[in-house]
Amino acid sequence: MDMLLEVEVLKSLGDANLEYGKKLKDVAKFDSAKVLYRTALHRCEDKEIKESLEYRLTYAEKLQPVRESVSYVSSLVRVAEMFTNLDKVGYEKENLLMECTKLMIEGIVNEDNILETEAIKSLGDVYLKRGTENKDTTCLTKATALYNTALARTYEKHLTTGDRALTDGNLDLAERKFASALKLIHGKRTKEGRKFTQAAALYNAALARTDKNTHKVKKRLHDVEKSFLCYTANVGSEPSPSDSAISHQKRLEDMRISAKTQLEAIDQQHNPYQYDDDDPKMLPVEAERSEAMKALCKSIAKGRQIFIQALIDECISTIGPPLCKYAFIGLGSQATELVTPYSDLEFAILIKEGKDNDDTRRYFINLTHYLHLKVINLGETILPAMAIPSLNDFHSEDPDKDWFFDSITPHGFAFDGFMPWASKTPFGRDQTKSKAPISLIQTPSEMAKFQQLEISLAEGYNLSDILMWFVFLAGDEDLVKEYMEILKTVIKDDLLSHIQTRRLLVFAMQPILESMGKTCAFEPTGPLLNITQKDLEKIGQIPDFWPTGQLLDVKKDIYRFPGIVIDLLALFCNIALSASTWDVIDEMKEAGWIHKEDAKHLTVLTSISAELRLRTYMANGGQKDSLSPLPEIEYQTKMLEVSDTTLKSAFHIPDIKVLFRYYCRAMPLRMCMLDVIQEQDRKLPAQPRRVFETAIFDASNECMGRIAGSLCLFNKSIHHLEAALKDAGMRSDMKILSKLLSELGSCWRRMGDHKRAIRYHEKFLTITESLIGNTKPHTYIAGALNNLGICWHGLGDYRKTIEYWQKSLAMMKTIYGDNTAHPDIAMLLTNLGSAWQECGDQEKAISSLEQSLTMLKTIHGETHPDIARTLLNLGTSWLRNDNHERAKEYCERSLTMRKAIYGDNTAHPDIAISLHNLGVCWKRIGNQQESNHLP
Repeated sequence: MDMLLEVEVLKSLGDANLEYGKKLKDVAKFDSAKVLYRTALHRCEDKEIKESLEYRLTYAEKLQPVRESVSYVSSLVRVAEMFTNLDKVGYEKENLLMECTKLMIEGIVNEDNILETEAIKSLGDVYLKRGTENKDTTCLTKATALYNTALARTYEKHLTTGDRALTDGNLDLAERKFASALKLIHGKRTKEGRKFTQAAALYNAALARTDKNTHKVKKRLHDVEKSFLCYTANVGSEPSPSDSAISHQKRLEDMRISAKTQLEAIDQQHNPYQYDDDDPKMLPVEAERSEAMKALCKSIAKGRQIFIQALIDECISTIGPPLCKYAFIGLGSQATELVTPYSDLEFAILIKEGKDNDDTRRYFINLTHYLHLKVINLGETILPAMAIPSLNDFHSEDPDKDWFFDSITPHGFAFDGFMPWASKTPFGRDQTKSKAPISLIQTPSEMAKFQQLEISLAEGYNLSDILMWFVFLAGDEDLVKEYMEILKTVIKDDLLSHIQTRRLLVFAMQPILESMGKTCAFEPTGPLLNITQKDLEKIGQIPDFWPTGQLLDVKKDIYRFPGIVIDLLALFCNIALSASTWDVIDEMKEAGWIHKEDAKHLTVLTSISAELRLRTYMANGGQKDSLSPLPEIEYQTKMLEVSDTTLKSAFHIPDIKVLFRYYCRAMPLRMCMLDVIQEQDRKLPAQPRRVFETAIFDASNECMGRIAGSLCLFNKSIHHLEAALKDAGMRSDMKILSKLLSELGSCWRRMGDHKRAIRYHEKFLTITESLIGNTKPHTYIAGALNNLGICWHGLGDYRKTIEYWQKSLAMMKTIYGDNTAHPDIAMLLTNLGSAWQECGDQEKAISSLEQSLTMLKTIHGETHPDIARTLLNLGTSWLRNDNHERAKEYCERSLTMRKAIYGDNTAHPDIAISLHNLGVCWKRIGNQQESNHLP
């Protein structure tokens, strides 16, 4: 049907009903007019006509008299009776067309989708009969258009109901209706398997959001599978029994329970954290624990492989046997044997050489879709991973098109997402503006081509390197061996091996290099990075890799680093490509590339990272990576809701000592990577030699004191740092001595002993000026002046505070530039604002703090500890200005941000300060009850 003509007809009918309503004061005519306008508006695509319809609709609503609504009930029985009566009367063809048209209009007016659809189908029947009898192609064309329109109405009903439910805030109903529309129109019409999996994901998302009518949703999920088999797979097989998803879910849950039980056994049998760091029993027990953790990781990987293989076999038994030999290969953490029972499924499919044709590809695409359906029905696939364009259009340049954030659907065992930066499944990646589409259904020789120089450079880290590490999942294992042999030949190319090593180096060192202001862009030729000896010295002073009291992202901040380093070492040492992380370490030790003690430390480091990720996912119920290094508040009164912002759930580490043992290996390992960078232009030696010149373990007082201070364990930090200070004094190492003095000063300040802190900072300033000179601006001197200002602020001498901070600010501006947005300048502006507060000059304080806030947002974005601190100080200034409501607003924003950074129930001093200040605000406002509810 001509959509523009249909809209014009609906508009004209609406006008006619509106005129009748005005003349006869007939409320029903007004209702009819409004429904006709709304229907036309829904089907209209022309902007100007839409505006005209909106005006008509508003006009009709204004004119309509008020009356009680009369319900209109539609039913299949009623509609059937109406069309039965039509058949009995036996109208002539022209009259029959008129009667069907009247029924269609009645259906539109009363929003009776069943009646409207059946009337359109009947009109199609009339034209079909006329066209067949008279051989009139025009009538046959009209019949086809009417049938297509009727088909469209079957999904428009769901869209209309979904739109209305969304407007009314009924999100559960809206999602179910949208899913129905997607299933009916896209899946059945296009026969695309992805449309059915999208519908299944929407249904599962609806299940996660409601406890009502779940049996109906599960029935529809069963129908989706049935439709997929019929329309996409073209098989007449019956879908899996309705309880098969429950069986799969139970099997997955059993796997998780088993992992948890084994973790508990490891805790009981191998607990190195009961010993002091210098106890000789610590290292052997730690090594035993790492071996037990290695066995658990291998067991989880094997259990997942068996589970995945069973799902694949189930799919094949339904859609029929493959057309050629094949092999599913696991990628990512499945291959490295660091996978968890909650991890995504990343895999590719190898097919026999000479069998790469349309029929073979179609079969394996359908098989992958069917496997995807079964994985989705586990109920742990978040909607953004499905890349449904109306929710998350990752290819659009409009950021508003990627708007849906799924915080409700559990995020666990699922396919790797369809996002362009993910796509590590046989589906591969869709066409993007800068990259051609790729498929991960390939013959071994074609799959190996992703390692070729031009493809490797074009795709970057995320594909070619991923495909170097793989493991057999299902099918014919000989194909995997064939792929490995071809890959070895490709990787042995000196130039390619050199380039892959360089790319991984940049990736591994990126955070350090960026903090030095170095460019991390990968270039295949020429010097990797322009790094001087002075730059190398600076790396030891960069704090970015040290832990903080902030929430850690267990995947990015803990788990990923050891994996990248071991990947790099495997390339450097030419270790077999398919080996797991654990096997790579063992092979490097056996070949003499690393010392056996370093092998133990690498194993311990990897086992800690794997354990922390596993424990975090178990505690958070899925792939939620927030981990808090600080203790949880166990007892508290009623919480005050300060914002609608959703705060992250976080796993709190039961024994903080595990982080000490991680960082005392990770820090020296990162420093050792610098040696590899310095040698990046040298050819690999023919014979194995030691990769690490120094040990990758540092349990020195200096290292342990720094870790403790970062984790707010100030007594422990002071104990270690003072011991390290004594050692440095004996060696007369003035650089280390000055650094330790500064760190001790900061610890004593945070402990509240400002006088002792001043003594340490003054000693640091004296030594630093003797080493650098007191006439030349330097960040160390500016930092010392700032620290002294902080201490005098704590002692209440605000004039002296301002003097130190103004000197520090002037020096920072000389170093970085007067108008530069720099964190140190912003911090000093915040500090000065707090000092002006205490001096009673709130105008200067607010001006300084607002400058700082603007600068900090430019540097850090919307959320950062320094922004939270500045917000709190602004709240204090407005409180002292007697603007209590505005003060409360700033204090609430500060508290919300700090909870987002450190964790909702974390015992952190910054959260305590924000709570205290917010309580003062409520007290000043007069709400003593609300003030008392603050924990």
